[in-house]
Amino acid sequence: MQSFIKYFFINILFFSFILLNCKDKDKAPEPKYNTSTMLENIGRNIILPYYDSLKINADNLNSVVESFVLNPNETTLIKVQTAWKMTSLSWAKAEMVNFGPADLELLTDVNLDDWPTNTTMIESNIANQKTFSGTNTKGLPALEYLLFSKTNDNASIVASFIGSDIPSVSRKNYLKQVAENISFHSNQIYQAWSPSGRNYLNTFIAATGSDINGSTGLLVNALVKKLEEMINKKIGLPIGKIGSSTVLPNAVQANISNYSKAILLANINALQTLYVGAGGEGLDDNLNFVKADYYGSPLSATILSRILEMKKAIQNLTEPLSENISSSTEPANTVWTAGKKLLIVMKVDMPSQLGVSITFSSNDGD
Repeated sequence: MQSFIKYFFINILFFSFILLNCKDKDKAPEPKYNTSTMLENIGRNIILPYYDSLKINADNLNSVVESFVLNPNETTLIKVQTAWKMTSLSWAKAEMVNFGPADLELLTDVNLDDWPTNTTMIESNIANQKTFSGTNTKGLPALEYLLFSKTNDNASIVASFIGSDIPSVSRKNYLKQVAENISFHSNQIYQAWSPSGRNYLNTFIAATGSDINGSTGLLVNALVKKLEEMINKKIGLPIGKIGSSTVLPNAVQANISNYSKAILLANINALQTLYVGAGGEGLDDNLNFVKADYYGSPLSATILSRILEMKKAIQNLTEPLSENISSSTEPANTVWTAGKKLLIVMKVDMPSQLGVSITFSSNDGD
């Protein structure tokens, strides 16, 4: 009898195991987010057009600089100033995706936008008939210094380029060299991404993993890094939140051209577009797919809400931003506060939910 009971239970366990095994086989695999669709949309419909716009505007800037050098007058100067602004706005969008060949190989950011520019060295180079030396004597900030003034009118700027004397000729040559270099690097990064060039776009779309080389991780890291720069360098430093408590109004970006707010708006608009996907799949869709939660609310909605909060605070700034800050740091401090709130969810919660790591060396001021 005991043997019978023993074998009875053995058979029960055996058939239970078979049934459980069959259920496991019948169970559908967990669906996975189609990362390649998101990367295809972001890469082809957002990033590549950003670099295309940068190339087009940089080429136009180079062209109008040549025209100005041949015929310096206030009309041609205004055309160059306008072209500088258009190129700066294009770069403000493209700089948000400074990874891949832009970061590791071409060093696009330091070649186009190493600021503050070294005005003393620029004047020394011009006086000694030298080309630019070092990243902070070239790029858009150097061109801004040569084309705009906080104290002189356009007629005075034009006058510095008129004449056949060595200082005037050297200044014109320096202006041309900087503009040509901006155009060169803008074309280089576009060709690196373009399907008709080196096609990093294809590499970007194909890298669907969540490891250190995965494109989602590269994108998230780039956005967080640039967001930190917006908060700390573009706002925090001028209002005395970074480095020291001293308010430094003239430390704002694009201070000479009074274009600080416009560039900040272009930055935050690009961040929003890359996050929501501009009508296609974006990072927010990925977060929704994994049901990412933030204290009972969708994390995707929380991040978007904080992006819009920071954008509204930037829109409430006035130009010149340096004078705005000199009068009161409160409007810029509102940008700072909104930015810090956004940084928390983008730097901590979003990477955690997407399974990617923040790999750059942080300098968030905390």
